[in-house]
Amino acid sequence: MKKRNIYVLYVGTTKLVALQGWVCEDGSLTVERFVKMPSVGFERGVVVNIEKASMQFRKLVNELGGTVDYTKVDFYVVISNEYLRNYSCNSSLYFGELMKPITQSDIHKVIAQTKSVSTIPLDEYIIEQSPQEFLVNDLGNIIDPLELEARRLGVNLLIFTVDGTVIRNLTKALERADLTATSFIPKALASCFAVLREEEKRDGVVLVDMGGYVTDILYVKNMIIQHYETKSVGGEDISSYLAEHLSITQPEAQRLKERFGSAMLLSTFEDEIIPVVDIFGKTRLSLNKKRLYDQIFTSTKDLLEKIKPAIDGIKKKIGVVAGIVLTGGSVSLEGLLELSQDVFATPVRLGVTRKIHGPKEVVTSPQYTAAAGVLGYVQDQYRKNELQFRNKSYLMKETMKVKAWIQKYF
Repeated sequence: MKKRNIYVLYVGTTKLVALQGWVCEDGSLTVERFVKMPSVGFERGVVVNIEKASMQFRKLVNELGGTVDYTKVDFYVVISNEYLRNYSCNSSLYFGELMKPITQSDIHKVIAQTKSVSTIPLDEYIIEQSPQEFLVNDLGNIIDPLELEARRLGVNLLIFTVDGTVIRNLTKALERADLTATSFIPKALASCFAVLREEEKRDGVVLVDMGGYVTDILYVKNMIIQHYETKSVGGEDISSYLAEHLSITQPEAQRLKERFGSAMLLSTFEDEIIPVVDIFGKTRLSLNKKRLYDQIFTSTKDLLEKIKPAIDGIKKKIGVVAGIVLTGGSVSLEGLLELSQDVFATPVRLGVTRKIHGPKEVVTSPQYTAAAGVLGYVQDQYRKNELQFRNKSYLMKETMKVKAWIQKYF
């Protein structure tokens, strides 16, 4: 069975991930190997030291292992930072008075035209686009216009951008590590290919992808991305809150959150204490466990309240939201789902990797959904390319008919 090898780099706000997997011709997706490292040379997903970042990239792919020379392959690079933006733009192609069947070439042309006429700031770089709907003549809300008869084809396009300086520095760090990026993918766009069910994408669902410093909110309905928003909040906000209110270091706050963290209010543990390490690495005053739990609950609820306006905005614009899927490296906190459901007043479930085979840690932990989701993203691109190929065959047949008609009558 034929399979295509896929190579992924994930650049998050607190970690880097390298992943190698494949897409088989039968549609199956498999992660073969992966490795995770701290994002040395980066600050909140942005390169701040070219040399350190490139050295970390080299170390990352060396640890990934295998027999592949990673300097000779192309990587899909997933990015997450506060400089991601998106814009809704539209334009139309006019075919004249006569109706004609829409081809894949027409679809590409109207998308390219919309990108070229979009009013995007000059210092931003387009990394991806997603059609929100096509319009055939005066009929809207069309997902796939291929082969429909039309005089006019329009598209409403969601265009994803990132700050030009950010992408240039990231590209420079990759090049210095002798690595090549074939494309850059927004984090939540990759995650939705890993965690969302077909019925959710059809009926309408909000994906909340919570990272260390950035949370992406994406709304999908009728198989189309209707809304995408990035907020500069994340799991590290909880650690910062604990560090400030408990007078401990940020690393110690992170350790306590990971070791004892729970977003549930508990009445037990009145007398239990937890040893706390000071800035010099020595154990000092111990912390009352109930006080820690109370602070984690308060800070987690505060974080969710900062995300809530984005979800409320979607509800106001779109209508009823059937459900919310939480994923990302900061959603594993005990009790987070229950608290989220209370704050958002909407059913909530945890999003982990679906329909992708691989190591247990990858397919069960929400922190790897974006990296693994690239396999689904690539599979979707292959499917679209196959449609284009079939459409070319159709055009060739039609061309042959015209040639035969000309030869017969002229």
